[in-house]
Amino acid sequence: MDVSHLQNFLRNALVAVLYPLTLGLAYASPPLLVPAIPPSLERVIANSKMTGPSERHTSLGMALVDIQTNQLREEYNANASLPWASVSKMLTLYYALSILGPQNTFQTELLTNGKISNSEVRGDLILKGGGDPSLNTDGLINLALALKSQGITKITGRLFYDENHFYNQSKIANFGVGDEAYNQSIGALNLYFNRIQIVRSSGNGFRPVPELPHFHLAADDQADFVQGQRFKFLDNGQCMEDWRYSNNKRYEALEELPIKHPSRFTAEIFADLLRAIQIEIGPPELLPMEKQNELYKNAQSIAIHHSPPIFDLARSAMEYSNNLYTEAMLIKAARQSSSKNVTLKEAADTMLVWYKANAPKIPWGDISMINGSGLTAENRFAANTLASWISSTHLTKFSSETTSPQYYWALLPMAGQNSWLKERWNQPNIAHRLWAKTGTLDFVQSMAGIFVARSGKLYAFALTAANLLEREKLDKGEQMPQARAGQFGSKAKSLFMDIIKDWYERF
Repeated sequence: MDVSHLQNFLRNALVAVLYPLTLGLAYASPPLLVPAIPPSLERVIANSKMTGPSERHTSLGMALVDIQTNQLREEYNANASLPWASVSKMLTLYYALSILGPQNTFQTELLTNGKISNSEVRGDLILKGGGDPSLNTDGLINLALALKSQGITKITGRLFYDENHFYNQSKIANFGVGDEAYNQSIGALNLYFNRIQIVRSSGNGFRPVPELPHFHLAADDQADFVQGQRFKFLDNGQCMEDWRYSNNKRYEALEELPIKHPSRFTAEIFADLLRAIQIEIGPPELLPMEKQNELYKNAQSIAIHHSPPIFDLARSAMEYSNNLYTEAMLIKAARQSSSKNVTLKEAADTMLVWYKANAPKIPWGDISMINGSGLTAENRFAANTLASWISSTHLTKFSSETTSPQYYWALLPMAGQNSWLKERWNQPNIAHRLWAKTGTLDFVQSMAGIFVARSGKLYAFALTAANLLEREKLDKGEQMPQARAGQFGSKAKSLFMDIIKDWYERF
């Protein structure tokens, strides 16, 4: 594509719109016909190869907003509804903080409905989950030691785990081949980010760490593995972690698998820790919803484990792009808003209703989200929506304590310091002058945040690039060389850096 041809497309803001229209994508509002894009930005886009033959199905969306005036200063396809991957977390975490408050915590409680007599609990133990995504073995051992400190050596009843007070789902996103550790489950009880390590044994097999009675992993060279799948999960309906691998595939010495039944997994670990400190107890059992009244009657709390404050969890979720943290906070906030258990999709819908009611001046358009983490190509909104929202919300303070302010801005990773912005964005004038969240899926790359331009003025920006055809193929289960997606991501990241540099100099 020659430069003159590209200029004609750019001036009408249609290059990236043509292909999405063939897919029937919705728009926040009709595309803006704006004056010619500055020649410097034309050159940046033309030189990026994102509009070349190999990326003919790529859609770009860009918006730059002057924070002082809250006016759109520059845009390219800014009203097209496109995927944003993990940049979705910006909206989700703001919502969770607004509903729950920065000091709110998740709670995991240990209760008994029995009496303590002669070093025994003569009744049942109940491990009640509240959805804490940060729960680890330190939290579980503290609960176990609270029991031990009362001289308990035996539980005569049963150990129930209660997952009835938080939504449970075997995987966050409905894509992939099922063995991706990053697409883990979410539940009332979560542990180790709902992942388990497996190591190669001397006999060329695998063993899980830790070894648990409900986790089975066996070789099955006859199993029907789909393309790209390395481990196959067998759902037997009994809350078992039943996996297969093939001797015909190559594996690392240490692998990770996603846990499909997180509450059962957490309860098994808790029971194992109780036995380790010499408390006799039977295997954990699921607490049936219909028996809650019976089992909780006369129940007494032994100990409660609190997560770190929501603001701290949000900071970690933003910097490390933690999907589990984000989805758990979304569900907790939506559950508080609606006073009922909600699915991920229902929680996302509740959040969008809240946004439209509380920020009516933002051009929400046809925004659509099915989860909070962005682990999907179905979370779609416009660059103008996001940049306008960032401009309006970046100085929101979530603490009324003047001595300890907690601003939303402070959650964003900083160039030259945090996450992948630490290495790629450490150049002079950019390091410590840009704060942003990035998003990555195969064939989707995005970035949004704020920066200080050379003039000293503050700007909000949103950038996304998506090869919608290739992404659609992946979502349908088609496989393709990973290098192809990697090349797309690299080109998009370079383009974003060049655009920010151009904006920095001109504004």
